[in-house]
Amino acid sequence: MGGLAEPIVDHETEKLDMATRSRGVNRRGLKRWVRRGIVVAAVLALIPVVLTFLYLPFFVHPVSTLMLKDLATFSGYDRRWVSIDDVSPVLANSVIMSEDGQFCFHRGVDLGELRGVVDDALAGEATRGASTIT
Repeated sequence: MGGLAEPIVDHETEKLDMATRSRGVNRRGLKRWVRRGIVVAAVLALIPVVLTFLYLPFFVHPVSTLMLKDLATFSGYDRRWVSIDDVSPVLANSVIMSEDGQFCFHRGVDLGELRGVVDDALAGEATRGASTIT
């Protein structure tokens, strides 16, 4: 028809261009995921630091489940926070002994119990919790 010629298309060059473009897109996508992973890891690493600073002020007192129950049932509670210096050493030692009778002898880590937990875990048996004091 009126002198229009078909364009010359080099299919090999076209395939190479598409492969190069798709590699570039894949690399950009990979870089984006790596950046996101780094941001998520940084946020997760900073959470304990931020929470630590939130608990540092002198006016922050931890709330126990007993206190929450009293508040939820509108019973109120009659408790006062006291300094650790005002607590009798006998009471502190009694609490420690009720939790772990051997605490004063092993200074925080009972190696015999730790060995037992590791042996149980390696044998596939159920493991148990650790001291809440240490």
